[in-house]
Amino acid sequence: NSLNKSFSELFPHPSPLLIEAVENVFKTGKSSRTEIFSQRLKKHILIIMFTSSKDEIVCLINDITDARKTEKELLEKEREIRNLMANLPGMAYRCLNDYNWTMLFASQGSIDLSGYSPEELTKEIKPWNDIIHPDDRGNVWLTVQKAREEKSYFHIEYRIITKQGEIKNVWEKGLG
Repeated sequence: NSLNKSFSELFPHPSPLLIEAVENVFKTGKSSRTEIFSQRLKKHILIIMFTSSKDEIVCLINDITDARKTEKELLEKEREIRNLMANLPGMAYRCLNDYNWTMLFASQGSIDLSGYSPEELTKEIKPWNDIIHPDDRGNVWLTVQKAREEKSYFHIEYRIITKQGEIKNVWEKGLG
């Protein structure tokens, strides 16, 4: 319903951001991608503009309200999960099933548990397998592999050597 309408008909009170985008398209001939919130429509709008001739701009207008709402909800859920992880006792993590237990994610609890920061663990500065006591590595590997094959939970106790050289007993529960 907006086909062949003028800019002022589509946007009776355009924002300075939108005016600047239109001016840049005319001046440079380069396309523009602008997101605005239309007070009149109460919607988030994505506007893609490009020139089709010297004095004409083509606007592709898309309602992205639902996408922005979903994005906001996801950001809120992410914040909630981050808060939950920060307040968990111990350490939560996700790793690859390789012999180093390459960490993809480690919670802040890794510091209290092992002395190593999440960054040290996830950037492989210190692989988790090196933290597991050498006498316990084989049992940890076999227990996790069995759970993985059976797609079941595992519970295991083993020792780790902290960054400070202290030996700690840990209890771990996970899903293979």
